[in-house]
Amino acid sequence: AGRISTSASAPRVEGSLAMALLRRATTVGSGAARRFSTAVVSSSSETLSQKAWRWADITGFYTKWHSRRAWILDLDPPSRAASVMMTEYERKLLLWLTFVNFCFMPISLWYWYGQFTHLASK
Repeated sequence: AGRISTSASAPRVEGSLAMALLRRATTVGSGAARRFSTAVVSSSSETLSQKAWRWADITGFYTKWHSRRAWILDLDPPSRAASVMMTEYERKLLLWLTFVNFCFMPISLWYWYGQFTHLASK
């Protein structure tokens, strides 16, 4: 496994391989090889409805609701590994319960404030 090459042509072969890899890396790195866009719809052909939904999705909730991949990418690594055991029903239930929890938070804070002001009146 640890043989030393005594051939005079070995450095030239390794050098030409390194140059080919370097040439390929500069081609890929410059973006010359990229001929497609990752956007589903370009901004010039976007309809008013698509633009409204894009702006409404500032938290990414709608994206995570419709895309399991986006939801998994938002998780920390141990949760990503555990997400393979979660069904689609459980994933959407978790998202729904998180949304409902945020909706009930102002009501909970209002009750909490009411209890503290009641206790402070004595």
